[in-house]
Amino acid sequence: MTYGISEVLGQNVLWDKYNRLVRISDKPFVVTEKLSEEQKKRLMNYPYPVVLAEDNYGSQEVGETYKIKRKMVEDKEYGNSLGFTDEEVLAKMQEPIELLNVIESNQEFVTDVDLIYYVQHPIGPARIRGILQTYEPDGTITEQDIEFGFGYGQRFVSEGEPRDPRHWFEEYDTKPFSKPKVVGKK
Repeated sequence: MTYGISEVLGQNVLWDKYNRLVRISDKPFVVTEKLSEEQKKRLMNYPYPVVLAEDNYGSQEVGETYKIKRKMVEDKEYGNSLGFTDEEVLAKMQEPIELLNVIESNQEFVTDVDLIYYVQHPIGPARIRGILQTYEPDGTITEQDIEFGFGYGQRFVSEGEPRDPRHWFEEYDTKPFSKPKVVGKK
């Protein structure tokens, strides 16, 4: 009954099935199109990844935070020092997301060049954070803070041959930082 009363009072109402709550607001619910400074700051404040398995070839202990090769924002500055624009740095980092079909056709990944960083890891060093939007069949739109990591794979390398940088990133991992949250409806 609260649902009907809230709407009559001019409130915007959304059922968040993932968190089992009704969201009521006097302001319209906003779907992220471009990250705000507040959202970027929130994404930057999540901790850097830790070593979960002995896949680091003995360079670090399990449970230790990976050594950071280039922190967030520093990677953008590094790319700029090589003559690349912010857009080119971001496009290069987003290339594996498209090549590997990391996200589904009903999803979008909203990110920013400031959210790219590299860890000191021989296989999966490239990391990017952002908000994953999912458009559900019922019209519900969810958002989730997430990080993707990309590394060179062996998939297209013949046995005994070295890895080829032209293979770009053939493997990836996903690290969700938050549960999906309903933010709108189509």
